[in-house]
Amino acid sequence: MFRWVPTQGIIVRTPHTLWQTSRIVWSDQSASSLRRSLTTNSAKYQANPPISNVAVLGGGITGLASAHYLAEQLPHAQITLYEGSSRLGGWLQSNEIDVGNGKVVLEQGPRTLRPSKPNGWVTLDLIRDLRLEDQVLMTSKDSVAARNRFIYYPDHLVRLPGPGASLLNTIYTMFSEPLFTGLTWACMTEFTKPARAKSPRHHSDDESIGSFFSRRLNPDIADNIMSAGIHGIYAGDIYHLSVRSIFPWFWYAEEAMGSVTEAVVRKWNMRWAQDAALDAQWAKAPPVSQTMEAIRSSSVYTFKRGISQLADQLVAKLRERPNIKLRTNTVVHGIQLEQKDDSQYDAKYDSETEI
Repeated sequence: MFRWVPTQGIIVRTPHTLWQTSRIVWSDQSASSLRRSLTTNSAKYQANPPISNVAVLGGGITGLASAHYLAEQLPHAQITLYEGSSRLGGWLQSNEIDVGNGKVVLEQGPRTLRPSKPNGWVTLDLIRDLRLEDQVLMTSKDSVAARNRFIYYPDHLVRLPGPGASLLNTIYTMFSEPLFTGLTWACMTEFTKPARAKSPRHHSDDESIGSFFSRRLNPDIADNIMSAGIHGIYAGDIYHLSVRSIFPWFWYAEEAMGSVTEAVVRKWNMRWAQDAALDAQWAKAPPVSQTMEAIRSSSVYTFKRGISQLADQLVAKLRERPNIKLRTNTVVHGIQLEQKDDSQYDAKYDSETEI
């Protein structure tokens, strides 16, 4: 059992990050937001009583990155990361297999990363911090792999619209291939379909990806297009995967605006302004290496020893810091307020292994 006093410590819960003090409360889902918020709120930390203890719950990539950024911004705080399993890295798990005349890397989780902004740029910054530039394997945007995506339907390969396809070819494909039958009309009329009722705050309702897109577009699009894409990324059934977890923006867009397409149009306009601001910020940043610039301009990338090399390097970096403890085989059952005045937290966990 351990206790945390809010005015002296914060708790980071991952993957849906929750960090709280008695005077400041933030909630976000990404390590990038964690770093940005810690930086912009440094003055507030100096004004409040100093934070002496931080607990990070979860040793996946979000927990590791959170601990890394917290250690940078709070060098005098004691940071303890708790992981329920025996290994760190979460879904990032790569295995090297000796095939006789060499080794191949098999991924048991995600295979590649995208350098898309803004979150992708934070990952690039992390790669630079960890000095992993020379370990990156890139796929350029001009490569055959990046320009070609296919779905087999109903009896032949259909090239999906994307980079390298002309506007005329895209229009022809959209209206001639059975795969896309009804897609244009479904998108044009999506805003006319009734939205689900707004959920009460903190409500736990959810829906499968298949059900959501069947309802907002039509079942054929869900079964033939969404299913193929999701199988390629998550290797899972769209009728058993949570839309709220995988496509949270779509889920909350329908709840907030009643229409996903209307929200997409508004976000697209906002994205142009955001991209322009980020480009300007990047231009003012200190010069980066040619390797980092190449990674930023790539389609996707991974690492020579697999995607888990990022997590492994993070773990190695964290072990070097005297103010960080990494505890595996430690299952945290829950955190609850011990007193009504919010002055103390009480948490229970199983046996622990410090590494």
